[in-house]
Amino acid sequence: HVSQDFDVLAGAGDPIKSGEIKATHLERILALAASMYDVVVFDVGQDINPASIVVLDHSNVIYPVLHLSLPYLRAGRKLMEIWHSLGYRAERLRLVINQYDKHMPISQNMMESAFGMPVAHILPYDPGPVRDATTQGMP
Repeated sequence: HVSQDFDVLAGAGDPIKSGEIKATHLERILALAASMYDVVVFDVGQDINPASIVVLDHSNVIYPVLHLSLPYLRAGRKLMEIWHSLGYRAERLRLVINQYDKHMPISQNMMESAFGMPVAHILPYDPGPVRDATTQGMP
């Protein structure tokens, strides 16, 4: 419980244990969370596996979080191709740029052109709050 009306359930800290999470477990967690909260956010990372597919299948909106860099552009496009092949329509996708810095070699316009959609949200590069959250162990 982080604050009033805001809870965080951390994922498995051990990658081996996270690999043991079954799709049926996530189905139950999703059903319970959806009954208790207005919004449920899952960070599924870049891995496509049965567990992440369950979460994506139950998502109304999918937010790929990208940086303005060539590696993120390439990885993001590959992920979008996989999502498209799994039947996730473009209307469900909203691009998010994380750690935005106007001095990056890839611009927002280039990212929008590469993905064929507008950027929905931009999170500025601001290391202070991230450092503070990490130091305090709080999101």
